[in-house]
Amino acid sequence: MPIESPDLEIDWLVAGAGAAGMTGAVVAHQLGGSVLVVEKESVYGGTTAKSGGVAWIPNNHRQADVQVSDSAEEAYAYLKGLIGDSVSDARIAAYAQRASEMLVFMMQHSHVDYSALPNYMDYYEHVRGYKSGGRSMDNAPINLRRLGQDAKTLRLGHYDGLMPFNVTVEEGQRLQEMNAGAYWLGLRLLSRLLLDIPARLKRQRDNRLTLGPALVARLRLSLQDRRIPLWLDSPVQTLLQDKGRVIGALVKHEGRIQRIHARRGVLLATGGFSHNAAMRQQYQQAPIGKDWTAAAPGATGDAVNMGEQIGAALGFMECAWWSPTYAIPDGRVLALIAGKSNPGSIMVNRHGKRFANEAQPYEDLVKEQYASESRGEQAIPCYLVFDATYRQKYAVGHIKPCLLYTSDAADE
Repeated sequence: MPIESPDLEIDWLVAGAGAAGMTGAVVAHQLGGSVLVVEKESVYGGTTAKSGGVAWIPNNHRQADVQVSDSAEEAYAYLKGLIGDSVSDARIAAYAQRASEMLVFMMQHSHVDYSALPNYMDYYEHVRGYKSGGRSMDNAPINLRRLGQDAKTLRLGHYDGLMPFNVTVEEGQRLQEMNAGAYWLGLRLLSRLLLDIPARLKRQRDNRLTLGPALVARLRLSLQDRRIPLWLDSPVQTLLQDKGRVIGALVKHEGRIQRIHARRGVLLATGGFSHNAAMRQQYQQAPIGKDWTAAAPGATGDAVNMGEQIGAALGFMECAWWSPTYAIPDGRVLALIAGKSNPGSIMVNRHGKRFANEAQPYEDLVKEQYASESRGEQAIPCYLVFDATYRQKYAVGHIKPCLLYTSDAADE
């Protein structure tokens, strides 16, 4: 039966204003539905706004721009070789065949704008279907001012102070080369920043957004165009059901509980449970907690808990998007992706032993960190030891000669 006296009736209710939630909102609206997006935090963007924002899209239409040949069959072979039987063949095939369709849809119907990265390789060269580049994709930069008043509530600040200006993935790769071209690129980026006179007078951060923040800004601009409302400080309290079907939710908004009737459904896109220490200790390998995560504070397992309350099945709870992380003096926790294997550095456990190949994928590096820990070698936390050349070329200002590392899980 319908919700008695709902405060609002819509087609789709979306919980969570990261990339997943806002993408779902755009798709639902394009297909003719009325949509409301609710976000429990006072800012939008979630962990997406703290990330690199890279998307892995096989056989995408931008690969031709960088002379990469690909196919859905090769993508399926690669994914199947990595995943095995832990996920159904139908799901693997669906992603291999339709991820490129999703990208075309979003680039046609929103401000999302991705380009293929020719020098960003798939991580596992030995797996059939591997490509040396073109599947990982980077966001186009966007000026924060385009959001108007909504610029004030976009989650920013995760990378503040690490560099004077924001960089794309490709720009970051070029700067890491530390050659004449890198210095010239750095000079151009710095000049662009300094010539933004209004921002400099107001002492604002770089208004040219890149990486995850750029993706969030482009999706928020897409919601603006479609007049899709976004409620901040509005957590979902519970899902509402009728005869076993979800028909809406109770949402706390502006100090009171509102009954939202969602005629077509509720999309839960609230992130994982990185900041829920109890859930991490229940489902994941010790030692674990919430202090090491680089995920957004709102990732406390809300969708998992709400789904479990109505009988939804759980899976892959032990899994995560693992990455080494480190804390800087102001309390921020940052993931170390590109810089973990630069020349002149090694990682050692607290027995002073190197325990892994630092150049392997970050996911596997953390798994080896846990393996070292399980052998009693005290690898969590571990240390990154580097020489003066590394510090001069690659280290940002807050890194000290010996850097304490921990492991992170931004939950899937």
